[in-house]
Amino acid sequence: MTIFGKQNEPMTSVHLRRMVISAMFLSLALVIRTLFRMYVPIFGESGIRISVHGIFSAMPAILFGPIYGAIVSGLTDFIGFQISPSGTFLPQLTLSAALGGFVRGGIWMIIRGKSTFLMRNLVLVISVLLLTIGTYNIFTLNSDGVGRTFYEPFTLELSENAQGQTVRTIDYDSIDTANMSAISRMAITRSINTRDPAEGLGEFIMFVTTAMVGSGIFGLLLIGVDWVVNKFLLKGKTEVKTMSLLLSMMTAAVLVSTINTIVFRYTIFTSWQLLPFSVVWLPRAMQTIATTTVMTYFVAMLLGVLERQPYLKGIVK
Repeated sequence: MTIFGKQNEPMTSVHLRRMVISAMFLSLALVIRTLFRMYVPIFGESGIRISVHGIFSAMPAILFGPIYGAIVSGLTDFIGFQISPSGTFLPQLTLSAALGGFVRGGIWMIIRGKSTFLMRNLVLVISVLLLTIGTYNIFTLNSDGVGRTFYEPFTLELSENAQGQTVRTIDYDSIDTANMSAISRMAITRSINTRDPAEGLGEFIMFVTTAMVGSGIFGLLLIGVDWVVNKFLLKGKTEVKTMSLLLSMMTAAVLVSTINTIVFRYTIFTSWQLLPFSVVWLPRAMQTIATTTVMTYFVAMLLGVLERQPYLKGIVK
């Protein structure tokens, strides 16, 4: 029985053929992950890992869809750690890797056939909108005096509960939101009744300012990277729509990097808790964007070659 045969030859089931090819990419990813990787310290911890094994672990998601992407990405992290342990094994990282593979394959399946012109303009509009809203929120919150230390003048007492957590007692009657903007009132309303209002306020502010501005800049970077890749690297060597591929690869990569930063912050790199989340996240995100840009170029080339192979017809989603 032939796995890679001609159309008129006996073949195994579609799923088995996909599993065989996925296993091949898994093996390549594990070899690259084990032999070619480096760690860059940030804020006293080895918080950045640089590797290009994602070129191969991403291929099952791109070729066969989110389920295969999740399985191969998760196994790459889990088996890779067993082969070459580094530090403490964190199952959360394996789950985030699997989630990244699922998101990568899901987004690619949805947008792979869309027009490049349409995708670029859609990303441009959304990016400018997020950038504008985030910038507006920054100025509005600052003008209202709503920041991470907003509750300090209204704090009556700081105490610890039975679990050792800090509890802040606030003089709610002294807080006047009547003359504040809608976004400032929303920030205070959503955080004032939480266990730690100061922390809740800080997280909300980060979401409506740093996260929005960062997402807008990220989208504009995607457009720039797509132009550079097509203009200077691919030069018409493949028909793969790189804007769609970049969106799939980058979204999954930044999502995984963000989740992993949170996991590291509250598990093995507890010193990061002394720093604002954005300060720790930004260098990791920049490295992720740079590495993923390079990997996307090679994935586009590899995908262009593979999609022309007759043995893949009928099993590629």
